[in-house]
Amino acid sequence: MKLAHRLLLFAFGTALLGGCAVLDTKQSEWIFRPVRDNWRGYQGLPDGATELWITVPGSTNAAERIHAWWMPQTGATGANANAPALLYLHGSRWNLTGSSFRIAKWREMGFSVLAIDYRGFGQSSGDLPTEAKAYEDAALAWNWLKDKVPDAHQR
Repeated sequence: MKLAHRLLLFAFGTALLGGCAVLDTKQSEWIFRPVRDNWRGYQGLPDGATELWITVPGSTNAAERIHAWWMPQTGATGANANAPALLYLHGSRWNLTGSSFRIAKWREMGFSVLAIDYRGFGQSSGDLPTEAKAYEDAALAWNWLKDKVPDAHQR
């Protein structure tokens, strides 16, 4: 093979690998649109909600944590342990403040609700989320919910 062909093949391979690396990085920017600010219609923490933090174990950053709202279903005598529990994930846009009215509706329908901001959204730590981190955050929240309401995963 001539030197010119080898150089051309090398340049093409380098460009291809570089392009793949850029796409891998850009996909998170295209999929996730994290917002740190409160949604303009946000009226404050929904009634019955308490803020909590779920620590990310094994993280390279010891302070990495997920911001969440816990809204247990209550009855006349306090917390209703028999209420079905729901994990609310807001999707790839906005944050908890942009979904507060939806979260409140689930509670009005009789659910205890745990709602989280993925890392990189709202008050959660981290920068640009990735698909893998979003799955990890959802699993951490689900485990928190199973510990808090042990029978929730059986409904």
